[in-house]
Amino acid sequence: MGDEPSAGAAGRPAGVRRSGAVETVSHATFATADQQEGMAAFAEKRPARFEHR
Repeated sequence: MGDEPSAGAAGRPAGVRRSGAVETVSHATFATADQQEGMAAFAEKRPARFEHR
């Protein structure tokens, strides 16, 4: 039990990092209006109304 690596940020094993490009793309994905609409629709239990933005 004491030999397992502890979980790092975002649930990744300790020592595993993302590259800067992957981090940038991940953040850009969550900044879109369609992504925000999808999250709101899910929380409100309704179909999403995507506008491809």
